[in-house]
Amino acid sequence: MTGPQRLTMAGQIAKTLVIGAVPPAVVTASGKFGMAVGGASGGALKFFCVIWVAVTWMLQLDPLFSQKLAILREVTSTIRTRAEEK
Repeated sequence: MTGPQRLTMAGQIAKTLVIGAVPPAVVTASGKFGMAVGGASGGALKFFCVIWVAVTWMLQLDPLFSQKLAILREVTSTIRTRAEEK
């Protein structure tokens, strides 16, 4: 790898890390400033933040992960369609 290629790759990795970390950072910061969401909504918000981070970072680590998600989406849509036909 040449220097510019390494720099480009490092930029892409940094971008992915930042995109993945923004929602949890916003939720954490809102809690620190007294705007925390509590109860079931707060738990769901934290859960979806963790899912967001996991999916975002997996897309960076595994280039074929987006294809796997597309296959999963297609399978679930097929199952729903068949369930509605019955």
